[in-house]
Amino acid sequence: MNIDTDTGDLREHPPHPRRAPPLPSPRKIIDMHLPLTWLLSSIGAFALLLGGMYFQIGQLSKDLSELKSAVTAANAQNVGVIGDVAILKYRVDQVEKRLHEVR
Repeated sequence: MNIDTDTGDLREHPPHPRRAPPLPSPRKIIDMHLPLTWLLSSIGAFALLLGGMYFQIGQLSKDLSELKSAVTAANAQNVGVIGDVAILKYRVDQVEKRLHEVR
């Protein structure tokens, strides 16, 4: 129903030829192009994907902390091995020096 704004007449009038027809609401546009079941199932799948990623990231952080502690222990062991190798190298050098003196 179109109301004549000049006179306040409530009778039915044809639409103004220069006025564009009213635009459909966004809900109608979404329903026309994307059915509600598809929209809801897409949102649900996305929510499950985000939930799975959240728990995978939690497990990954636990694995990284275990790896960090293992690397720290390995580094400490390597320092000990490097020290032992340095001592052995010194002893071998001393033995070689004695062998050269004997010859």
